[in-house]
Amino acid sequence: MASPFYLTIKGKFVIADKEPDGDSVRFIADDPDLYQELQRNYRIKPSRDRSVQLRFEGIDAPEVHYGRYAQPLGDETRDFLLKKMGFAKIKFQGDRVQSADPDTISGVILTQAADVNGRPISYALIGKNAAQLENGDWTQVEPELLRQTLNFLMMAEGRAYYTVYTSTPRSHRQVLREAALAAREKDLGVWAADSTSESFGMSVAIKRMVN
Repeated sequence: MASPFYLTIKGKFVIADKEPDGDSVRFIADDPDLYQELQRNYRIKPSRDRSVQLRFEGIDAPEVHYGRYAQPLGDETRDFLLKKMGFAKIKFQGDRVQSADPDTISGVILTQAADVNGRPISYALIGKNAAQLENGDWTQVEPELLRQTLNFLMMAEGRAYYTVYTSTPRSHRQVLREAALAAREKDLGVWAADSTSESFGMSVAIKRMVN
């Protein structure tokens, strides 16, 4: 089965004065014109600082932003992601980041489309995993590359649930689901507190992509 191609967009992840969570951060593209190559690009509306909110492909982390309805481990999951990205000395006011060191982290997103809310549905890479890719290329995302993404890391460490779109390639579903199953076997992260059935029960969801 051939692996699908995703558009490579280089830029920087930014969290200062933002409200990141465990499966979504804001991103400033080096070349925002590349968004025009994505499906549903008309839904993407960069803010005044040129950042857009991302939606991490394949994962769903506990929510932070529902006030008293926020889910267990939401803060811990968010903080785990930001630390793995390289952010440190993060100061919050509520859910909003006041400051962090550094202010931004360079990286890459691999994306094909925006969701109905205008968020590029993305795999995210940083460091050497990002440096090997060329801005504007359509990159074939094979399992080896998928395993280098922050998405896979969050799944493998039990920090997010397996949640895919109907458009998520079958080969990617297999890799991500296997990572989620392995994390559950070890009671990592969210799985230590999850009480759904052994067959994943309510912990697995498939989101339908709406045009």
